[in-house]
Amino acid sequence: MDLGATICRPKAPLCDRCPVSRFCAALTTGAPEAYPRKTAKADRPRRFGVAYVVTRGREVALVRRPGKGLLGGMLALPTGDWGAKALEAPPVAADWRPMGEIEHVFTHFSLTLRVMRAEGGDFEGAIWTPAEEAGEGLPSVFLKALRQGMERLL
Repeated sequence: MDLGATICRPKAPLCDRCPVSRFCAALTTGAPEAYPRKTAKADRPRRFGVAYVVTRGREVALVRRPGKGLLGGMLALPTGDWGAKALEAPPVAADWRPMGEIEHVFTHFSLTLRVMRAEGGDFEGAIWTPAEEAGEGLPSVFLKALRQGMERLL
């Protein structure tokens, strides 16, 4: 018998039809609809980072993330480490301009990425992609950052 789905419903329990109501702790409180109590979700930890949009004319530089770990092996914008502070680690020396911030929520943490953009030269690992096509197949966190960084170019 499935009491949870048919009798002991969260918003409208049918206690008068329940075969085990005499043992029910929720019924003895006088408010069986208040049970089961939902536990509060734990706050997600917050991390910070910097995403770099490096352009070369109408192209943008993408990199392949390491094979293991979060978003492993996927194309991405260059970034520094994500942690308690946003540590800058630009992929190339350039005149970096702030383009704003984006927020993204992963299942186990929230991320604030500061987006920086520069017209830059080549750097090791860069995969130059036309700006109009760069968002195809990117994880959504990097698509948000790309849109923020390319706001005035696309």
